Amino acid sequence: MDRNALAARLATIFLAELEDQVQTLNLELIAFEKTPADTERIHTLFRVAHTIKGAAAAAGQPDIRGCCHALESLLDLFRDGVASPTPEDFKLLFRAADLLASCRATLASGEPTDSEALQAMGRDLTARSDGLAGGALARPETPRRDSPASLAASPAASPARPPDAHAGAHAPASDPKPTRSVGGETLLRIEAAKIDGVLAASTHLVETFVGLGVIENEVRIVDQGLEELARAWKQARSHLAPSSLERGSPAEVAHNSIDELVRRLTLLTGQRRARLRRHLRAARQASAVVSERATSLRLRPVDEVVVGLRRVARDVAEQCDKAVKVEIVGGEAEADAAVLGALREPLVHLMRNAIDHGIESREARAAAGKDDEATVIVRAQNEGGRLLVSVEDNGGGIDLIGVRRRLDALGWVTPEDDREVADCIFRPGFSTRDDATDISGRGVGLDLVRRAVSGLGGTVRIDWKPGLGTRFTIDCPMSASALAAILARVGTQLYAIPLADVARVVRSGDEHRYRLAGGEVFQDRDLPMPVAYLGAILGAPLPLEAPEDSTTALVIEGAAGAMFALEVDEVLRVQDLVVRPLAEGRLQSELIRGAAVTDHDQIALVLNGPALGQEVRRRRFGRPAGAVSAATEAPKAQPTLLVADDSITSRTLVASALEAAGYKVIVAPDGLEAFRLLQEHAVDLVVSDVEMPHMDGFQLCEALRRSERIRTMPVIVVTSRESPEDRARGMEVGADAYLGKSSFDQERLLALVTRFL
Repeated sequence: MDRNALAARLATIFLAELEDQVQTLNLELIAFEKTPADTERIHTLFRVAHTIKGAAAAAGQPDIRGCCHALESLLDLFRDGVASPTPEDFKLLFRAADLLASCRATLASGEPTDSEALQAMGRDLTARSDGLAGGALARPETPRRDSPASLAASPAASPARPPDAHAGAHAPASDPKPTRSVGGETLLRIEAAKIDGVLAASTHLVETFVGLGVIENEVRIVDQGLEELARAWKQARSHLAPSSLERGSPAEVAHNSIDELVRRLTLLTGQRRARLRRHLRAARQASAVVSERATSLRLRPVDEVVVGLRRVARDVAEQCDKAVKVEIVGGEAEADAAVLGALREPLVHLMRNAIDHGIESREARAAAGKDDEATVIVRAQNEGGRLLVSVEDNGGGIDLIGVRRRLDALGWVTPEDDREVADCIFRPGFSTRDDATDISGRGVGLDLVRRAVSGLGGTVRIDWKPGLGTRFTIDCPMSASALAAILARVGTQLYAIPLADVARVVRSGDEHRYRLAGGEVFQDRDLPMPVAYLGAILGAPLPLEAPEDSTTALVIEGAAGAMFALEVDEVLRVQDLVVRPLAEGRLQSELIRGAAVTDHDQIALVLNGPALGQEVRRRRFGRPAGAVSAATEAPKAQPTLLVADDSITSRTLVASALEAAGYKVIVAPDGLEAFRLLQEHAVDLVVSDVEMPHMDGFQLCEALRRSERIRTMPVIVVTSRESPEDRARGMEVGADAYLGKSSFDQERLLALVTRFL
């Protein structure tokens, strides 16, 4: 390898190692700041500085090497017990870590490091070292007596101190290598370009397999022709009746030849079909295996992104004068490296928002009887090919009054529904702060979060409990490139809806649709849900109204499990697709995550199912979101349900089933008593009969929907009145589900209760 190639190779290795070591430096500094007496931490910090210094020397970065030598000297004082670090020392150490991280980013962009900044940092570190040691360490860099160079020069020399007892606990590798061993498994650093090459090859294989589907269709057409030919030969044969044929005559020979020809034609067609099926099955299996293995090359643990949030939390908490601890759960969950890279900045914004906006001041926490130290929990998990990451704090929850006040001040329309009000904090330019600070106030953070997550084909939702905390949850695909989708048509345009977002495909007649104040509602399996025509959501040049003969809808599971019906002109088929990003500036929308080429060489736009659900709610199809959506506030530890029924037998049956499922139940013999109890108790859901004295179930629903305080409370009607007219009446007055007693299913009731809670 020539000198230039070696230098380039060392630079690549140095960038990878510098990233790892700076991350370790930040984590160990955070831990050391909390427990300065932990000698294990200072040993690890010293080794990190020493490792970066050696790697910088090998990579030809003298300024980084000099800065790390000064950092090493200061840490050595703490390691030897000459001095204990002060808060100002920690500020200096964190500044050094930030500068090294900045150098890594600069080098990665192909630019030289800031020599002046590095030298200034080296002088600050040296000045602090000299101040602590009385000038004793103001000396040129020489090998330590216990360093490998010193021992090699003087074999008889003995080290000034015994070897570190904790050498293996937190020690990073001391040599810049592209491999390392963890738990007996060798981890390799592979250039992203090489991985992308493998992925491109696997993508080509998937596309080739899709092409085989076209070939299969063409062969099927040929088969049909062969079958028609066989039928024609059989028909010709039928005109030659065996009884009229003389043995050995040309007619008999022709008759037998036709028999043999038809037999062989049928046999060959069957064999060809069997072979094609085997080849397609083998190609499908090979495509799936290669695609899965290739995609897994880019899967990285979420820990690589979320671990850096500890440093973010530490800095923001210090600026806000708040005590905060960060817990990370599920860091072993995985996603494509590109997905994790795109989530890095949104997660930083969510962490800053949690500490600055979510967590109260020390005084407010004390007044509320809370611990002085707040907690932010970052959770990650894989679920059905998707990645869910949440950032949850135990602060004061969403200040809806403050949000409404700010919306009024900005002159924006203020929604009535609490959830829609909370959703306004994602709007561009919105902030509850009058003055911008270094942390927040410019109305950029949460808007950036939503746009970044939408670009991945995901959503971000917010849940809160007043006085107890707020949780932001990001839901996005593990990989943003390949997916199975349902192809559908609106007008002449094809769309692909990810199969994971579709609960089922239904054909809906007018008897399943109801017109309410906010729009149309579609009833499926006793559950009403908003219905929207895809063309109306996406707008012109698509047709804005469904054709009269269109009766096909896809039941989509949107954000937080909220269901809605998406109407299209035609559902075509399910197909594996390779998603391509759209060109810059073309059809940029959070509802469309990319495009794909179908097996018929047509372009299909790939839709973002959860984002479509949010758009449906924003347009207020159906009742307000809080009344239909499952995305309500986090359920209480023991939700309280109210059962209203004048029949003591039915009332006891339903109440017993709910209590056995772990719910707290209160009962009422009629609608009037039920409405009174709702004013006195905190109830989460109502199960009501229709036929009751004083106030029936329909009147109870109407009274609930007129009440500002409880108008969005879920109501499940369980009744013997099961005619289409009664069901329509139930939907009109605002029931969320309508169950008939003749086919009463306890499991169905419990499933509906779970969904609404």
